[in-house]
Amino acid sequence: MKRLRDLSTRDLFPGGFFYLAIFILFVSFGFILLSQTIWDYDFWWHIATGKYIVETGSIPTTDPFSFTSQLPENNNLYPLRERFIMTQYWLAQILFYLLYNNFGPAGIGVVRAVLLLGTVYAIYKALKDRGASPYIIYLSVFLSFVSLLRSLGERPVLFTICFSIICFVMIDDFMRRRSRSFYFLPLLMLVWSNLHGGFILGDGVILVFMVIEGMKLLFGKSGFAEREKIIFFLVLFLALGASGINPNGFFGFMIALSKEYAPFYVGINEYQSPFLLYKMKVSSLDYGYLTALFLFPVILILRNRKFNPTHLVILILLAAASVSAGRFTVYYGIIASLILGDELNLWLKEHREKFVLKQAHLDIAFSIIMLGSSVLYFVGMTNLKSLKIRESAWTVPTGAANFIINNHIKGNMLNDMGIGGYLTWRLYPEVRTFIDTRSLNYTVMKEYTWMATATESIYNTKLPPGKTPLWNRLLEHYRINLIVFNPLDIYGNVLPLTMKLLDDDNWVLVFSDINTFIMLKNVPENEQIIKKFRKTNDELYNSIIVKASFYAQSNKGNPLVMEALGDIFEKMGKTDDAIKAYKYALKRMPESPGIKEKLDKLMEEKPEVRK
Repeated sequence: MKRLRDLSTRDLFPGGFFYLAIFILFVSFGFILLSQTIWDYDFWWHIATGKYIVETGSIPTTDPFSFTSQLPENNNLYPLRERFIMTQYWLAQILFYLLYNNFGPAGIGVVRAVLLLGTVYAIYKALKDRGASPYIIYLSVFLSFVSLLRSLGERPVLFTICFSIICFVMIDDFMRRRSRSFYFLPLLMLVWSNLHGGFILGDGVILVFMVIEGMKLLFGKSGFAEREKIIFFLVLFLALGASGINPNGFFGFMIALSKEYAPFYVGINEYQSPFLLYKMKVSSLDYGYLTALFLFPVILILRNRKFNPTHLVILILLAAASVSAGRFTVYYGIIASLILGDELNLWLKEHREKFVLKQAHLDIAFSIIMLGSSVLYFVGMTNLKSLKIRESAWTVPTGAANFIINNHIKGNMLNDMGIGGYLTWRLYPEVRTFIDTRSLNYTVMKEYTWMATATESIYNTKLPPGKTPLWNRLLEHYRINLIVFNPLDIYGNVLPLTMKLLDDDNWVLVFSDINTFIMLKNVPENEQIIKKFRKTNDELYNSIIVKASFYAQSNKGNPLVMEALGDIFEKMGKTDDAIKAYKYALKRMPESPGIKEKLDKLMEEKPEVRK
């Protein structure tokens, strides 16, 4: 009979089943990551900036891509923020551009897979080095990967995800076993701070370790010898200093902490609480994150006062940040996977007398469960046919860009914010965008919002007689010649401007697919293109129906896409279909007065449908 402390990996997993199970799990993870499309809206302005840096030999400090940013009336109210965004990612932008330019989407997809698999491997290696139970390692590895599944965007943040774990492990390993990898921490922070502004997370981790260890020194509870104390604090000070060697120094802390920049984040998905988004039914639950959040207090109670104080502070801070903004859930998920796995393993070792495996066949049973789980996951989640990295057909407006290029369309463009980066990548410098997801200029951002939402007046709830709507005045002010918009926004809404334009004879639909539609101003300069490519409104309606139907299937709790379908069906005169769509929307969100009002109106027009 063996106790838990006497059990080796080979005992628990006969024939190396543990390593086989882990290997299959990692192969599955690799397949999943290499099957993802290139879909992130931000990716395109990153590589456009990388191309600009490579070709000009300089890092731009102001936006060269948007025609609105060049206008004197749009003097930037927040120039430091613009400079930060333009310069902070320069190294990652060059790398991404060179990879994409030489290897296409595959180069970016492979780097994404390497960075995210590297994150999971760092957790696996750290727990293994700490002598964790194979079961804990297996579960922690799986939990960490599930936590990463919502962070697959091709952005410099991938480096922050990977480096945050490496940074934590470097420091923690030095405190445990005086690992020499700790000496490379300043170099890591130097590189990180020129790849992504998230290096301040690493600085935060460093500061927590320094403060907690400083308190231990004050109370005489430090585990370091005198020389080790000097090395520990010296390396951490050097790492903090190295992180400041970037185009913006430590201004990233100001961006993250100052309320001055809060207006830029209103309504942005990743800055909202994940629980609020779920309550609004525009986002599903992240079960990996929720599992890690639930396990934290459980393991904290089990460990009682023996929970590592540094680990505790880091997890509390990350948990608080993740509850308030969804962009932090991935960091909590991966770091919690490591810390909670480590703390649970320590608790098991302390209570090993209670965990005695009495029969050898029980060992085999556990082995089979782990190996079987890996095999089932591999079979269920991998598909050789999908192992092709390509640009997303749903988020990349290739068709619209090709249409503009092939027909030599010029003039000022009002574009959907989401696709601004891609249009910059394809069209600059011949055609410049109005805005993109960087939202560099607050004035431009507000005016874009007024146009997209078809705001008639910002001073009156109802437009006074004889007055031109604000959205129309802005189109005239900016001399907009073409409008390139997404049929639906990221939440599933049809933008109000879309509906206004379809009823406006001054604008003509000339292109439409599931990603985008293009409208040209009905002026003599565009007469030939309009004559050749004029489309009916029904073609755009059909594109919206296709995309909304896809959204409705992928997120069955979101009422907005069903409401959008109802709006389109009503516009097309398909009242019965509109009523069905509104009913489904109301079923998903019964408390919505807007949906109920639309449904009641149609029901009054067709009383026979009440039955």
